Amino acid sequence: MLKKKGISYYYLMLFAVIVIWSFDPLVCKLFYSDFSAAVVAAIATVSSFLFFLVLLRKKLCLINASFLKVAIPIGFLNSIAGLLQRIGLQYTSPASFAFLEHLAVATVPFVMFIAVKRKPRPIQLLSVALCLVGCFILSGMTLNGFKGNIGDVLCALSGIIYGVCVALVGIYSKRIDSSLYILIFTFIYSITSVASVFLLNSIKINGIPIEEARFTPDIKLLIPVAAFGLLTVGITWLMKTTAIKRLDPTFVAIVSPFTAVISGVLSVLTKTDKLTSNLIIGAALIMAAAIIPEIFDAVLLKSIRRTDLRDI
Repeated sequence: MLKKKGISYYYLMLFAVIVIWSFDPLVCKLFYSDFSAAVVAAIATVSSFLFFLVLLRKKLCLINASFLKVAIPIGFLNSIAGLLQRIGLQYTSPASFAFLEHLAVATVPFVMFIAVKRKPRPIQLLSVALCLVGCFILSGMTLNGFKGNIGDVLCALSGIIYGVCVALVGIYSKRIDSSLYILIFTFIYSITSVASVFLLNSIKINGIPIEEARFTPDIKLLIPVAAFGLLTVGITWLMKTTAIKRLDPTFVAIVSPFTAVISGVLSVLTKTDKLTSNLIIGAALIMAAAIIPEIFDAVLLKSIRRTDLRDI
């Protein structure tokens, strides 16, 4: 009975993460009226890093050169992906922001092939094709040209880089302590975020900054930004990594994309996005690309287990 209750706790933890991340793009959009995207990212990541630094202070002695060689490059790529996504959000809709992140599905098989010579399976290639077509449709890319915007491009690039990070974590997972990795990640992310605030404000095109740094020194506004950033960048990542250790990885992989579905529904309900055929078809194809391989693997694994039992 206690075991069942414990497992239920981790299921609730995972679903809480999915719901919180679903609201992330909508809430961040609200913050952009008082802060620039890079500033929001900087506040969120600095608060998250300080939180993990206090939480994991007793584990800092476990960080060594071997760990850093893996954690720093992956953390840096993850931070760049996060920044591109945050900056892209201000030019696109929350729905596109959420679904284009799953372009990672199309990246992972190829990174695994390049890194460890693991050939993509036919079901993975089908998934890649579905994902690419879905992203093209969602972004308004047709045979007549690209009808999307710079926000879609940045979010798509973010998804590709996230895919690289997922593959690298999969390859080097045995050398990475998940909680310490999040500490390193938030530390690097905070540095790249703060640096981007100054960099994007300094680089000008036709006399206009790429992104003008906007910061409102009002404690009533700063506290919600820091708190929500801590929740979405810090606490939820810790919750998800904890849940993954206890739950079936296939189940986690199948339900995780529903973050984008909820974001899409909320985006339409709040009228920040329109329910168009591009959104429906593109989102459906991306969801199929993310879910089909996991279902296929789960069915295949059950089949193999049954065969093994018959042999016994």
